[in-house]
Amino acid sequence: MKHSFRKLLSVLLAAVMVFGGSTYFQLAELGNVLGFNVGYDAATRTVLINSK
Repeated sequence: MKHSFRKLLSVLLAAVMVFGGSTYFQLAELGNVLGFNVGYDAATRTVLINSK
C-alpha cells in the first residue's frame, strides 16, 4: 500500500500543471497509475477513457 501511494503521489506531482491560477493533471499519466487507458478521437474531439 505504501509503495502504491508513493508512486501515485510522485505521478500526481509530476503530472500537475498550473495555468492562470487553475490546476490541471495530465490524464494519461494519472490513468496509467490508476489502471485505465486514455485516448483521443481527433475527428470528434473526444477524450476516451477505458479500463485496462
